[in-house]
Amino acid sequence: MPVPEEFPAFLATKQRYGAPAGGGWQWGKIRRANIHHLLRIPALSALELPVEGGPGTLSPSTGSGSQGPSWRMVVELGPTLHAWSTYPGGQSGDPASAHYRDRLPQWLAGTLEAVHIPTRPSELAGSQLSATLVLRPAR
Repeated sequence: MPVPEEFPAFLATKQRYGAPAGGGWQWGKIRRANIHHLLRIPALSALELPVEGGPGTLSPSTGSGSQGPSWRMVVELGPTLHAWSTYPGGQSGDPASAHYRDRLPQWLAGTLEAVHIPTRPSELAGSQLSATLVLRPAR
C-alpha cells in the first residue's frame, strides 16, 4: 500500500531528499562514511563515501560518517592458517604513496583479500615481496 502523500514523515523525507523517483532516496546517498587523516586534514581524508549497511547489519554504521567498521577479517583455523581481510585506506600513511588509499574501493565493496602469513621471507613468492627489512640489535 503506498504511503499517502500528506503523511508528515513522507513530506519531511521528500523535502529533505526530493521526489522518490529523483534518486535522492538511494541508500548510498544518505549512508556515508568518513575516513579521516589522523590530523583530520580534509584534503588527506576520504570523506562522504557512500556505504552499505546499518546499525543492525554485518556492516554496522550510523550512516552519518562518524563511526563504522574498519578492519574486517575472516580467519579459518586449522593445521594451516588461512585469513582474508580488508581495511579502509591503504598500507601507507604517506599521502604521496600509491598505497595511501589503494584499499578504499575494496573496503567500500566489502570484499576481502587473502592475507599471506609466512613464517619466513622465503615462503613468499617474488611477486609478493617488495622489500626485506633486517633488524639487528645495537652493539
